[in-house]
Amino acid sequence: MSTLAPSEASFWSDFAETARFAALLGWPGNERAQREAVVTWGAAMLGALAETIQRDMVLAGFDAVLARLAEAVGLTVAELAALPRFAALRAEIERGEGAFAAARGEAEAEARRVVIDPAGGWIALALARGLGAITADLRRAGTGPEALAGIALALLVCAAEHHAAELPSVSVNRVLFAMEGPGQSLRSLKDSWSRAKAPHLWAALVLEGAGAVTLGPSSLAEDAVAALIETAAGRERVAGAAAWLADWGREFVPAGAQRAVFAGRALLPVATAPRRPSLPRLPAEMLARLRAYRAPMLL
Repeated sequence: MSTLAPSEASFWSDFAETARFAALLGWPGNERAQREAVVTWGAAMLGALAETIQRDMVLAGFDAVLARLAEAVGLTVAELAALPRFAALRAEIERGEGAFAAARGEAEAEARRVVIDPAGGWIALALARGLGAITADLRRAGTGPEALAGIALALLVCAAEHHAAELPSVSVNRVLFAMEGPGQSLRSLKDSWSRAKAPHLWAALVLEGAGAVTLGPSSLAEDAVAALIETAAGRERVAGAAAWLADWGREFVPAGAQRAVFAGRALLPVATAPRRPSLPRLPAEMLARLRAYRAPMLL
C-alpha cells in the first residue's frame, strides 16, 4: 500500500489506483489509514453504482431496444415482447434475476476483488471512521504539513534551477522563511519539513499543474489535484516527477550545508521512472521574500 506503481485499465482497477494514490497523499506514513480510506471509498462507489443501476432504468433501456428491433423486423412492440425469449428476459429484469442480477453480481465481485478485499475487506470497512471523516481529513491534507513541505520543495528546486545567481544562497531555511505568514510560523514550517514523508509527491502535484508555485497552500487547488490523479496518465506524470524530485533532493547540497536535502530521509517510495517536471521561474514577490532572509549569526 505504500509504493506508487503503474495502473491497470478496467474501471475498478483505475478506481482502485486513484483511491490508493489519494490515500498516499492523505496518510503517507499510515498504511492502516490508507487501507481504511480505500475500502471506504470503494464501498461508497459500489453503493452509488448500485443505486443508479435500478431496474426501472434497465427496463427503459430494454423497451427502447425492443422498439427499434420491432421496427427493423416489421413487428409491433407487443408482438415482439410476447415472444417467449423476450418475455422471459423482461420478467427476469423485473424480478432482479438472470442477466440483470448477474451483471450486478459481476460488478460487485470485481469491486471486492480489486478494491475492497485488498484494502482489508468488510471488516476493515466496519472499523473505519466513516466516509465523511475520511474525506474531510483528505481535504485538510491539502493545507497540512505534507503539502507545505511539498510547496517548500517546489520553491527550493525552482530557486536552485533559475535564481541561484540572484540570491545570496539557496537553502531550505531561506525558502521556509519566505513561506512564513499568518498561521504559518517558521517553527511550524520547519517541523512540517522535517517530518514530511511525501514532500516530493506534493511538490510534483504543484509542478505538474495543481497550482502555481506561490507563497502557501492555496497553490494546491483541490479540483486540479483530483483532475491529475483520476487518470492513469496523470498519476504517471505525478509519480515520475515525484521520483525525479526525490533523486534531486538526495543529490542537492544547499550552500553552507554538509548534507544533501534528503540525506537520511525515509521518503515514500515511488516505483516509477524519474521524469523531470516543468520548473517555472519564481514570481517577483517570492524572490523578494527569499532575498529578505538573513541567516542567524553564530556567536
